[in-house]
Amino acid sequence: MATSPSTLQPADELKVFGALAHHMLRDLPAGLIRTDEAEGVVREVLDDKDGDFALSRADARREAQLFIDVGEAELGLLVRRAPNELGFLHRTFHDYLAAHHLSHTPLAEQKKTVEMYCTVPQWREPILCLLYLTVRQEDVASLVGVMLATA
Repeated sequence: MATSPSTLQPADELKVFGALAHHMLRDLPAGLIRTDEAEGVVREVLDDKDGDFALSRADARREAQLFIDVGEAELGLLVRRAPNELGFLHRTFHDYLAAHHLSHTPLAEQKKTVEMYCTVPQWREPILCLLYLTVRQEDVASLVGVMLATA
């Protein structure tokens, strides 16, 4: 993003959007998030000392604000649904990004998530995306096995 003052690279932006989408899917079934909460989720991802970024608290705060602004004003991926609420432009983006985030977690966590949510209608598309994004066929079979045992 050459026009953005953000220091995040596109691959990093994908990770952060994925974490935001996953948080919203898991905790906010309406698909809307308060702007300050969205910034908080992004800030947590960026200043997580065990994560990919490990920014200082001040840098993470600045980057989180920029990230939300860029996501809304430049990319158009985030849209304002109310004065203080954001959502993704389309549910398909939301679902894919949440699945992308989940696909980068350990298989045990993926299985736990699939077991918890495979019968929840709003998780249908994210789980299908997760299966698509899963490279190893053994892992796909394992996730499908979890769904069959749960349903």
